Amino acid sequence: MKTLPLFFSILFNTLAIAVHSQNGNPVTWTFQCHKLNNDTVEFRAIAKIPKGWHIYSLYNEGGPGPTSFSFEKKPELLKVGITREMTKPEKMKEPLFDAYVSGFAGKAEFSQQFSRKADSNPPIEGTVKFFACNGKLCLPPKELKFSIPFDNKASGARSSSAQASLPPSRK
Repeated sequence: MKTLPLFFSILFNTLAIAVHSQNGNPVTWTFQCHKLNNDTVEFRAIAKIPKGWHIYSLYNEGGPGPTSFSFEKKPELLKVGITREMTKPEKMKEPLFDAYVSGFAGKAEFSQQFSRKADSNPPIEGTVKFFACNGKLCLPPKELKFSIPFDNKASGARSSSAQASLPPSRK
């Protein structure tokens, strides 16, 4: 009887990897850096989530785990406050875990402010870790690195942007 849970665990992981290989990359991320004033910049991460899929809130307690951001420490940049969810998460039933979760479908936007030295132009670098699920399966966690350049001359209305998505799966 103890082998039955192990069997289902192996089967679930195999199916998740197989479906991931067939469907490609379900979530696409865009990263931006905006100058708010001479001392403050704002990092934005926007996840575009295909229909039928969702990712989890920064504060999710059920399911496989929350979305999280980690930023490289640099002497020119000081993180101000915590990473915020700019999109309101939805409460949804996650049948895979028989739990209610907080997550995003369609689009999710996150924000983090940094205080910087006035004459510095350091890129904002870090990693976002997330799970993509569709109610029938959850893909293994993905960690996506980003490095967003900052233009010291840009006003608050302009930004530097970069596109990033998961690397294509190998067949």
